[in-house]
Amino acid sequence: MPNLKDIKNRISSVQNTKKITKAMKMVAAAKVKKAESIVKAARPFADELLHLFRKMLATVDGEYSVEGLRVERALGNYPELLRSLKEGFGNEDFNDRLNEIKKCDLLLLDDIGAESTSLWNRDEILGTILQYRMDNKLSTFFTSNLTLNELEEHFIIKNNEEEKIKARRIMERIKFLTNNKELIGENRRK
Repeated sequence: MPNLKDIKNRISSVQNTKKITKAMKMVAAAKVKKAESIVKAARPFADELLHLFRKMLATVDGEYSVEGLRVERALGNYPELLRSLKEGFGNEDFNDRLNEIKKCDLLLLDDIGAESTSLWNRDEILGTILQYRMDNKLSTFFTSNLTLNELEEHFIIKNNEEEKIKARRIMERIKFLTNNKELIGENRRK
């Protein structure tokens, strides 16, 4: 049976725990508020970047110029890019187009992960493009509705160890080429 001193110590301990919990909640609330302000401050930057990408997409000739700097670029919806490459497969256009994508100054692959994955588009197309761009340190941007982990799962065609390694190799190249930034906003496709 606890004596009076044990009971007082227990009450004091519970009160101290409450104080610590309250302080932790206040710290967490302050961190959330700070994170919210950082996200709000970054919004104009994200909007401007999106505006810049849209302007670049709108240029038809494959070049974009900013204050005298000429940039050869390839931009596009990745599933659509794969379809166009597949249509040109077996003729000169295919190799020319693939080299153009591999070697352009700036590459933006939009909606990666929305395509149906095959050995051809994962290993022969995406793997080739990423390896070349990684070796030559060329600017590459990706957009996706998937997280990096979800994207890696997407690249696994058959659930075996060899496929997991191949998917991991693609992801290593994507991670090498990019700084992952999660941009969350309202769905404007509604």
